[in-house]
Amino acid sequence: VLPDRGTVRWGATVPGALPEHQRDRWRGQHIGFVFQDFQLFPELEALENVLLPATFTGWRIPEALIRRGRGLLEQMHVCPTRKVRALSRGEKQRVAIARAVLLKPGIILADEPTGNLDANNAWEIMKLMEEINEQGTTVVVVTHNLEIVKAMNKRVITMQKGVVVDDTASDHYGKDTSVEQDDDLFDDFLDDGGDDDYAD
Repeated sequence: VLPDRGTVRWGATVPGALPEHQRDRWRGQHIGFVFQDFQLFPELEALENVLLPATFTGWRIPEALIRRGRGLLEQMHVCPTRKVRALSRGEKQRVAIARAVLLKPGIILADEPTGNLDANNAWEIMKLMEEINEQGTTVVVVTHNLEIVKAMNKRVITMQKGVVVDDTASDHYGKDTSVEQDDDLFDDFLDDGGDDDYAD
């Protein structure tokens, strides 16, 4: 979908000015998406779902990328060969996040990524988002959950009817330290230790 007005720039690139096939490939390489309802194919295996962005770019999937996808899932305690329909909600969201970071995008857009999860799974997912951010990826999370906003202690942009009404550091809301944290769970999530050259 192209904007009604204005221009979106990514460095020197204007994605909207690219031909459609190039725009789709560009998007697949630079932006990762995480959805509230997971957007996974239930009859495919976890690894098959994770590798989908590579198929959209038009590449032949190289072995290094397959190894990375498998490694991401194993670090997240999800069996790569399990069918998605057999996974819990928390496991499905981890698969979705592994898919989003597979190609090491510069930005991840997450729309209510904890909306279908219980409190413990929601916290683990948000800690994972924080780990990804600390590795240098910009992470934009849309949420209506003020407890998550308080717990993460990040920049907060508040919108009403599509208009920004507040842009402030989240300490404006007060930090919530009441949630038990497991900071070691995803320490090595993005460290694949392998070849980063995925395009043949």
